[in-house]
Amino acid sequence: MAGITIRDLIAEGVALQIRCTGCGKTYVYQGDFRLRTVATPNMRIRDLQFALRCKVCRARGEVVMTIP
Repeated sequence: MAGITIRDLIAEGVALQIRCTGCGKTYVYQGDFRLRTVATPNMRIRDLQFALRCKVCRARGEVVMTIP
């Protein structure tokens, strides 16, 4: 199973919300340009969760997808 990729999110217009588990800060990425700044279009969401860190406290975050 391939999983959901950044390209799939761009095609569907889905927002990607990343919540820091350490300090509670929330980052929202929506739209073609914003999602491409997070990762490459072929990257799976499951892998993205382990690759990103909070800009404030450097803790790993959890990924939440929201559908507008």
